[in-house]
Amino acid sequence: MTIALKLQSGDGASASVRMILTECVMKKLLLASVGLVALGVASASAADLPRREAMPTKAPAYVSQMYNWTGAYVGINGGYGFNGSNGADGWTAGGTVGYNWQSGGPLVWGIEGDLNWSDINGSDTALTSTSNNWLVTAVLTPPFTDLVDRRL
Repeated sequence: MTIALKLQSGDGASASVRMILTECVMKKLLLASVGLVALGVASASAADLPRREAMPTKAPAYVSQMYNWTGAYVGINGGYGFNGSNGADGWTAGGTVGYNWQSGGPLVWGIEGDLNWSDINGSDTALTSTSNNWLVTAVLTPPFTDLVDRRL
């Protein structure tokens, strides 16, 4: 938009002046620059805000633990026994009770006891005969190394 003005000086001289009104363009330019500055300030300050909750932490690294052999055990057993030299043969049945203790490292200590009933009888002549009615054992296990872990 252009406006023509007629101006008069103090000595009485007059001149015609054309003035271009840039009022609307300046307002738009000012508004756009204020908006850009506000957008830049808002995004920069949002990055500096503290978190409302703590940062998530990573899970600890998995470390497999060594198997522990400490504990009691109970078992049953049975079988058939024979001796070819004097013809002794028969059945046996019984049970086993034990306890293992693993020290801090790979050493395992143990104690075990067996009690079996037996019907193993036989003789080859009148001079020799075999009769076995009970079998009993008690064992202290020396420490052994658990190097292969659970693969035994």
